[in-house]
Amino acid sequence: MSYLDEIHIKNFRSCRDVKLTLDECTPMVGSNNAGKSNILAAIEWFFDPTSLQESDFRDTTSDVSVEVTLARIEDQQLDEIPDKQQGKVKEYIKDGQLRLRRTQKSAGSKKSSIQLEAWRPTAEDCHDGGWTILGPKPLRDELESLFPEPIKIGAMEDAAEDTTKAKASSTIGKLLRDLISTVKDSHGAELDDFLAPLRSKLTLPSTSRAQELKRFDDEATKALQHFFPGINIHLDVPIPSVKELFDKGTIKVSEPGGGSNTFRELTALGHGAQRSIQMALIRYLADVQTKKAQRRLLLIEEPELFLHPHAVRQVRSALNSLSGSGYQVAFATHSPAMINHKLVVNTRIVRKNPTTGETEIRPSVRKVLEDLVRNNNNTLYNLFAVELANDWLFSDCVLLVEGAAERYLLPFIYKKVTSRTPDEDGLTILNVGGKQNLPPTLQVLNELRVNALALADLDFVDMKGGCPLLEDSDEDLCAFHDQMNKMFSDNTKSGLDTEGSRSSNKKHPADCKKLGKKSWSASQCEEWAAGADAKPIAAELHRKLRDKKVWLWTLGSIETHLGLQGEKEHNTWASYCMRLETEDLKEVVHDHESVTALVNWLERQGDPT
Repeated sequence: MSYLDEIHIKNFRSCRDVKLTLDECTPMVGSNNAGKSNILAAIEWFFDPTSLQESDFRDTTSDVSVEVTLARIEDQQLDEIPDKQQGKVKEYIKDGQLRLRRTQKSAGSKKSSIQLEAWRPTAEDCHDGGWTILGPKPLRDELESLFPEPIKIGAMEDAAEDTTKAKASSTIGKLLRDLISTVKDSHGAELDDFLAPLRSKLTLPSTSRAQELKRFDDEATKALQHFFPGINIHLDVPIPSVKELFDKGTIKVSEPGGGSNTFRELTALGHGAQRSIQMALIRYLADVQTKKAQRRLLLIEEPELFLHPHAVRQVRSALNSLSGSGYQVAFATHSPAMINHKLVVNTRIVRKNPTTGETEIRPSVRKVLEDLVRNNNNTLYNLFAVELANDWLFSDCVLLVEGAAERYLLPFIYKKVTSRTPDEDGLTILNVGGKQNLPPTLQVLNELRVNALALADLDFVDMKGGCPLLEDSDEDLCAFHDQMNKMFSDNTKSGLDTEGSRSSNKKHPADCKKLGKKSWSASQCEEWAAGADAKPIAAELHRKLRDKKVWLWTLGSIETHLGLQGEKEHNTWASYCMRLETEDLKEVVHDHESVTALVNWLERQGDPT
């Protein structure tokens, strides 16, 4: 089934030059005023153009244009086009793709002046030479018929209007149109038979009109003859067709125990109830939608608006269902609950450039992972597919940590130093489940242009014999290994100690890579860091990694710097955090200077200044 593949928006509001690839279901996240609504509005304008005003033009001296690419066009769709037009339509389709572009050249110009162009793939792709302006009919209509029909629901749109008025553009209108064809097939003849006697009594022309209508016709015509002879008057009372009956359909509500006369208008309910009913119709639409050769496109802003958290999850499920049953869905959201582990990889981050005010779109997680992951390595896919990993999508900055201790303790420490929570400063702390996951996760987030920082224990510099962010020949890294070899040279004669660490006959970081085993343990790194000779080396390693957005614990781990003793468990952490709330930082935190420096670094979101 064909689908909308790419969108290219130029000069529309905050979108100076924005390209977006759509999946079956595409969430868009970003702060208020980032431009999510503008993107959806631009897509809607392509399908249902209206005259754009000056406020819609980012630069009034340039055109507004929206280009869309339709992919996977199937023969079934082309077979529905009249034979006279099929040949011309196929001239614009190559490898199942069709590109159309809609352009308005000046603000306030008439709708009729808005151009629709099609790309002829046989033309050379230079200086727009392949674009052909389409006339009003019939080729234009046939090409447009291949694209999905959109339904647009705005964030603050009147839900009662959308669900109670059966307009062609409303949700209830779309739903009723689907139902009409089914009802007509099943009951059309029966309803026509039922309406036939009414038509014969009330509707012109008829030989058996009601006597009251005949009397009115005769008396009114007689009265007219005094003023305008030769004209007869007839009262026509049209009986609606089956389709017209359903076009008058509306939604009313009732509550249990209210009796038979308690049907109320939707406007009598609060915004939450109205939005819930609107979303319920969408869910129902997903359940009854039959598969068709042509998709429909659902564009929706903040589907979670006014809804209870449980209802938000239901809406998310409905949108997923729709995307698998003839609909393509794109929605803007501020709720992590709207994005489950399956949708994380499809999500697009929308940001506004703080300097230019232009909307920018980051690549999808799926795209980045496909570019970075090789040899069927699923570590990154699994990491970004966990249920809570979508929190980072809504943050200005992400701090990656190795384990549960940092994730638990840091929010309390951050608030103790700054009097604010990390959330208030747009900082999300994400546990990646071990130091081995820090480098690849940083790489993914950097590709997504998400500001990402990392917090690492000292043994991060010797993962499998080397540091992933430093060269093996780095002088401080070599000095670290030299001192470690000397300190632990008597542990074993085999070249590795009982914990898998190297002995003194292996002095270069690359040696551990050859052995293919873990090098120095965390406890050994901590023991080394306590020595006077280690401090300048640890400080230099810390500085070099900090320049790469990684904060290295120079004493070994967060527990060492905090002065935490005992088992790594929640009871120990909870007691420590209670002390933080009631006592001075210097009394609680062993290395309060380094910890304060870390928080200040996080507060600046890694900015060295």
